[in-house]
Amino acid sequence: MNHSHLAKSVLSLSILLALAMPVSAQQEDSQQQPLQIEQLKNELLDEKARFNQVKQELEDELLEERAIYDELLQKYEVLRERVTEYQEALKQRNTEESTAKLAQSRMVQVLREELEASQAQIDALASSVSVRIESHLLFKQGTSYITAEGFKVLDQVAPILKEQVDGQHVQVEGHTDSTSISKKLQKTYPTNWELSTARAVKVLRYLVDEHGFEPSQLSATGFGPFQPIADNTTYEGRKMNRRVELIITSPQRR
Repeated sequence: MNHSHLAKSVLSLSILLALAMPVSAQQEDSQQQPLQIEQLKNELLDEKARFNQVKQELEDELLEERAIYDELLQKYEVLRERVTEYQEALKQRNTEESTAKLAQSRMVQVLREELEASQAQIDALASSVSVRIESHLLFKQGTSYITAEGFKVLDQVAPILKEQVDGQHVQVEGHTDSTSISKKLQKTYPTNWELSTARAVKVLRYLVDEHGFEPSQLSATGFGPFQPIADNTTYEGRKMNRRVELIITSPQRR
């Protein structure tokens, strides 16, 4: 009986211990929970802090990018205005050039028709019109003296020219061939430069004094033999190179 009672007591104690163990574990878990919650809370706070830091960095970058964008946009607007101004100026220039080309073409046609009998040659240049008169039609050989026939030629040319060049500039250019000035004339014209300049001035003075050209719209230049239009080794070439040219140019193209 004692053995049986002891066995029962041992069994009862084992059962009690088995039942007591979960209660102890629960108590331990309940004690750990506040610590775990606090730890989790701290981790969340750290994550929030990192998030706020990243957020601030992104906002700062966004502000920088926005400033760069605004600056680029401002430059773009300035460039767009410049491009628009350039396009308008180019359009106006093209219109003016077209108008000038048309006026030049008409002038050439009129001068060729009106001056056909004067033996003057009319040429359309890039931005001007040339009225070319060979020197033998105007001057005594080797001098700047205008002959009677020369005055007749100028009297034919001047009225038509004056009518066509209103508001435009006329440059009177003197040109010679490459033949040296004779010793007899070197005191008056040391070189072809002096001869060509003297001839240009004589024509200019006649246009102003006898035909009422506005002096401020005329100029005279001597080029000597240095702008030939033909071969100086031939008679015909030298004859062509000895010339006076009236170059008609719009004021803005000078």
